[in-house]
Amino acid sequence: MQEEDSIEKAIYQLDAWGWPMSISSVEQLATELLRKKGDMEPLGKTWYYNFLKRRPALRTRRSRAMDQARKDAIDEKTLRHWFELYQTTRLKYSVAEEDTYNMDEKGCMKGQGDTTTVIVPRRERQTFSTQAGNREWVSIIECICTDGFLLPPFIIFEGKKIQHSWVDEKVDKSFVVRVSEKGGPIGRLR
Repeated sequence: MQEEDSIEKAIYQLDAWGWPMSISSVEQLATELLRKKGDMEPLGKTWYYNFLKRRPALRTRRSRAMDQARKDAIDEKTLRHWFELYQTTRLKYSVAEEDTYNMDEKGCMKGQGDTTTVIVPRRERQTFSTQAGNREWVSIIECICTDGFLLPPFIIFEGKKIQHSWVDEKVDKSFVVRVSEKGGPIGRLR
């Protein structure tokens, strides 16, 4: 069927761009294509299951949300270049292994679901849906030395003062919790 060929082509193209189609998006596209032909009948409740049976190269997967910048940063060539540069710099300045720390910031997007079901090519092992990076974040900063020494996590909420609901009795007392009007490590902390 020509319409289903077009839908499959759209699924492949959008997946390649980092925007895998959700089941509802695929159903909306199918409905729109049918309406353009004059077919106003709604799709059946099991339409997408049957569509996948007819298209064995496709399947559903749970997609994790990922900012476009982070997706770009997981390129193998980029990572290899970074680690080569790191080793060269460490050796050039005689930085001992035990003086090597890893520090990382993890942003947790407030009000954003982590996963959704999408339809992708069967060959896909992992699926990420890119999203705009303009939502409200809680930042968590961690730091560890190669010898195992840990600094306590640093948690930064967006706001002017800390809400009691953010820090209840379950939060380890060694954690550092602060606020920033910008919601991240940049800006004046209180």
